[in-house]
Amino acid sequence: MKDLTSFQHECESKLWILLKKKNLNLVNRKLGGQKETYIYGQVKDLEIWIYEDSAEIGGNDIDKRFEKPDFKSEDDLINAFKNELESLIG
Repeated sequence: MKDLTSFQHECESKLWILLKKKNLNLVNRKLGGQKETYIYGQVKDLEIWIYEDSAEIGGNDIDKRFEKPDFKSEDDLINAFKNELESLIG
């Protein structure tokens, strides 16, 4: 398993700030993967994945993917991920 990327550190940091603000936790957090290390966790009924340069939110009828080619910068991607998660968790 590889070390986490700067993107993963930044994305997870902003995720924790959001969750703290909402008085929630990322549960069942674990690192996985063989060729690519990812962060996995759950918030309410949602599953979260943070990959080397992308992120994903999944759940019942929810499949939101935030991929590097779709954004001008990593900051834009992280903010879109965080904003979408915030809208889903209320």
